[in-house]
Amino acid sequence: MRRTDFNVLVSAVSLALVAAGLWTGCRSEGSGAEAIESKPEQRNSETANGTGAPKKDTQHGAEPTPVETWTIETTKYVDSFKVPGTSRPDKTIRVAAESAGRITSAPFDVGESVEKGALLTLVDSDRDRARIDRLENQLETARREYQRTKRLENDGLATPQELDQAKSRLDDVKLQLREAEIGLEHVSTHSPVTGRVSRKLVEAGEYASPGTPIAEIVTDDTLEVTAAIPESRIGALERGDALDVTFPAADITKEGVVSVVPVEVDPDTRTYPVEFTVGNEGGAVRPGMRASLTIVQKVWQAAVVVPRTAVLQGFSNQEVAVVPGDSPSGQVELRRVTLGPGSGNRVVVTDGLDAGDRLVVRGHRSLTSSMPVKIVQTYPSLEEVLAAQE
Repeated sequence: MRRTDFNVLVSAVSLALVAAGLWTGCRSEGSGAEAIESKPEQRNSETANGTGAPKKDTQHGAEPTPVETWTIETTKYVDSFKVPGTSRPDKTIRVAAESAGRITSAPFDVGESVEKGALLTLVDSDRDRARIDRLENQLETARREYQRTKRLENDGLATPQELDQAKSRLDDVKLQLREAEIGLEHVSTHSPVTGRVSRKLVEAGEYASPGTPIAEIVTDDTLEVTAAIPESRIGALERGDALDVTFPAADITKEGVVSVVPVEVDPDTRTYPVEFTVGNEGGAVRPGMRASLTIVQKVWQAAVVVPRTAVLQGFSNQEVAVVPGDSPSGQVELRRVTLGPGSGNRVVVTDGLDAGDRLVVRGHRSLTSSMPVKIVQTYPSLEEVLAAQE
């Protein structure tokens, strides 16, 4: 064999050996990768079989949820509502002059308090006094004439008819004098009641005739308050019922009594204009002031009252979270409840809760039934629960 052919043969054999080595190395690397990839599966399998680290149970091995609770106590609860009202005087009296003449004095002003019998106006009485003087003279003359005629009639010098005429003249003068004296008694006008002057209708110097309006006086020792009660609430009121009436402008609350409950509803507003009587001794409340009336519908002597924020709204009902027993930890219980009236953050539970139940008041939004919980704080009273939630 020639040398050249031998070299070619050696090169071919070398190339074949290199190619074989590369193919073997590739298979080894592939087997190693498969072995690496299989290790996680093996670990997972070992864990699942209990031969590795334990897997955490998300249902029963979870950490307890911290919550805050309050042990329910029954309390008195008053179901009431407020309506606005307007006050007015119990009576408004218009005072009029009783005699004719020029007004010489009107010593009163609007807003003043007047007592019964207080002087309101005085009319010039000079004319009445002059007439009385004239009639007194005429009376004396008529009396003497009657006496003279009576003596003459006894002596037969006067007829019975003449005596009757003298007697008639005497009686007529007496009547005129009495009328004049009554007119003089009425030259002054006095207040017929104790109250407050709401309007002054005359001034000194004006001329007044009998019946001329002088003033309007309101009696403010008692007030009438009118409030529009919705037809859905009118059943809560009966005549004689007592309630609180507050006058914000005077910062006073007084007791009112239902005096009038109308039979017919106002067709435009669908309300009943109910009237209430309120005592106002001392006149601290002025007629016309606005009022706020608190009307009680029902009183619970032992009600279960809870924070409204503790109630969970379900798909078709309301629920609350309760921790049974007295242990500081346990499994929560979701209870369906029936709600009654409420005000602000307080609501009455009429069914589903009892005194002594431990109600979850914070941390309850994410709870499910039988979920483990741990009580981290207990509130001693409902007031402290509400204060903490403000």
